[in-house]
Amino acid sequence: MAKPPASVLEGLESPTIARSFVDRFLGLGGWARGKRPIIFPRCSAFHSFWPAFGFEYRFFDAQGRLLRVGYARRFRFYFCPGAFWLVEIPRSPLNAGEDGAEPSCQLRSMRGVGAIELLLSLPILILMGMLVAQLTVLAQARLTLEHAANEAARQASNSAGTARSIDEGLARGLAPILLASSSVNDSFRASEAPRLFLMAQQAYWSERLSGRLRWDVVSPTAVGFDDWGGAERAIRPPNQTDWTRIIPRSGSEIGRDGLVRGFSSRQTYLDAATLKITVSMAVPMKFPVIGSVLAKTVAVFAGCSGGMARSVLGGPNDSRFENAPFGYRAWYCNALLHPDQPGFPLQASASRLADSTLRHSTLGK
Repeated sequence: MAKPPASVLEGLESPTIARSFVDRFLGLGGWARGKRPIIFPRCSAFHSFWPAFGFEYRFFDAQGRLLRVGYARRFRFYFCPGAFWLVEIPRSPLNAGEDGAEPSCQLRSMRGVGAIELLLSLPILILMGMLVAQLTVLAQARLTLEHAANEAARQASNSAGTARSIDEGLARGLAPILLASSSVNDSFRASEAPRLFLMAQQAYWSERLSGRLRWDVVSPTAVGFDDWGGAERAIRPPNQTDWTRIIPRSGSEIGRDGLVRGFSSRQTYLDAATLKITVSMAVPMKFPVIGSVLAKTVAVFAGCSGGMARSVLGGPNDSRFENAPFGYRAWYCNALLHPDQPGFPLQASASRLADSTLRHSTLGK
């Protein structure tokens, strides 16, 4: 390789010539000491992304004539058509930070820089916008799921805790998601409510059968019915007489709060008479690219392996359904890694003191 002309080397102390691809790519950003000038042969453009400081630059032609000299700020592109040598010098700006140039280089060097910077940043901006929109959709879905859980608990507490009442309450509460409309009640006349509810029920059972939606009764438990239930394994709505005088079948113990608890269930009568349900749903990703990336990223941090994904989401009896971040672990991982339509698993819980008698035979799926 030709030796730099004397005019290129003038005023430089122990310069380094960047001959390898890595040296040319990193520039001053690749030198830890950051004090030695670097000479780039066959170079008519550079960027200032890597260095953590500004630096002086000089463009020379093949004969060593100075074409342009200036101070490079960070995150910029600089061009000088016709240049052969480039020198980068770590030092302060020359004239209050302004660039200087010969007319032959200055008028053409910065043309199109804005378009190039826009093309480089536009994909990142689009992805960031899609990410914000996807997170907004998930936040809205979480609020809708919490509303649906409360609606299901309210309706079930008035209907002996039947599975049908829970399903109907969830179908009604999840209508904005199931029908892909956030204003179902405002967009249609009241006369169309039965038809909309039927559509929501159909979409609800489609999600249930596909395994993307599931619910569980957390309380009362079977042991709670054994402790506090009547002859028909039923727990009546509590009143002042019930929860202060009824004795559990398995024996009683007094907790630190002074309340009577069943020896087997460890529940008070109020606990056993409170209906608590948990609803889990895999919310579909609205944006294909960023949705898949977000799902796979969460799956990696959750410790999910690719082999856990199946075409059908896991059922309630899977032995791996333990210690999941938002519910059953296998269901959680399968929702994130579903090969056809990945979804983001969300979970909401709701509890309601029974307004009617809760019967053990009607609770369940």
